Amino acid sequence: MKAMVMTAAGGPEVLALREIPEPAIARPTEIKVRLRAAGVNPVDTKVRSRGLFFPGAELPAVLGCRRRGRGGRRGSEGDALPVGDAVWFCNGGLGREQGNYAEYTVLDEWLASECRPASASRRRPPRPSC
Repeated sequence: MKAMVMTAAGGPEVLALREIPEPAIARPTEIKVRLRAAGVNPVDTKVRSRGLFFPGAELPAVLGCRRRGRGGRRGSEGDALPVGDAVWFCNGGLGREQGNYAEYTVLDEWLASECRPASASRRRPPRPSC
């Protein structure tokens, strides 16, 4: 799969488009998400310019903490989010877990939330529109 990879600490020039292995579901509570949009947040630019957050984290690394996409396959215990529904989440991108500047990611289902359709009633709890 394609991913935007950080090759060193520095400016935007340290990011490179590369082919990396597609992540696989490893635990029964995980879901695989096809990513559709990413946000570039201040934390992303700080990690890129200053280096990875976690001691022992290695380069190259995929950045990106915040993302939305469509839920795909899930582990045997994943059942809260319907397959194919739009989801959003903040996960990875600091040097330990794969970030979200890639085509796919795998994360624990509890970290994702279903996106509220733009036409949904305001009586339901607020969720971001995706």
